[in-house]
Amino acid sequence: SSIESSRIEIIEEYDEPQGNDDKIYLTESETGVLKYINGENSVLNLVEMGLFNKYKVYKSIYNLKKKGIIQPKETDTELEIERELLISSESSNHAKINITLISSLVLLIIIFFASIFKPNKPFNSENIIYNKTIIEKFINKTK
Repeated sequence: SSIESSRIEIIEEYDEPQGNDDKIYLTESETGVLKYINGENSVLNLVEMGLFNKYKVYKSIYNLKKKGIIQPKETDTELEIERELLISSESSNHAKINITLISSLVLLIIIFFASIFKPNKPFNSENIIYNKTIIEKFINKTK
């Protein structure tokens, strides 16, 4: 269905619509995304175009649907495959990030303990493991 352009008004991104008339208020990001909704571009295509960040694209699509400007296309096998590929690539990215974070944390812990305990000089008097004065006090107390 087509909408009369006289009913559409462009507002700033965070402005609230004024009045209770029958106008349709669109934000700049909604109109920017709407230009590329043509029945061929998927949501993933719109995100990859880099028009706006992923959040703004999703929010604009949601708002356009809520306002009755667009409606979802019948999903077919190709769209389902594309959706599955997107989900699997995001989960593999999360796994890579988790492995990187864990590896970094382990490395930091090793460096921390190596700097405190000085394993190459385990009986150094500065070492926390062996402190001559503490051990002498302990021996003297037990005598």
